[in-house]
Amino acid sequence: MDTAERFLLRELTRLDLDTEALVAGVTDVLDALSRPLDDDVGISSPAVLRTTVDRLATVLSAHSAVELIGRRGELAAPETHHVVEASDTTDLPADTVLKVIERGVRYRGHLLRPASVIVSSGKGIQS
Repeated sequence: MDTAERFLLRELTRLDLDTEALVAGVTDVLDALSRPLDDDVGISSPAVLRTTVDRLATVLSAHSAVELIGRRGELAAPETHHVVEASDTTDLPADTVLKVIERGVRYRGHLLRPASVIVSSGKGIQS
């Protein structure tokens, strides 16, 4: 086996392990979401739902090939954000993300989906 073949084999093994970790993590989150539904108690607390959503975001972000895009407070970039609304009601600089409607995702360097966001227009800033 030459050097290139060994490199490719190592890379494929790394990607396979990375994918296995992602699938296991997403399955854990799916189980956490399913338990309250299976027990017919529903998700009674926004804190429980927030914890589960944060856990899923952590699982996806830990995957080396996945980057989640769209956080409150960041500046919206045309390459990665789709602005659905601009609000004049804040004193934040223009293009500051006020609310994330839908997270964006980049996978292995390719933008799969831009983040859909509501941003500040910058017009509410007092001069």
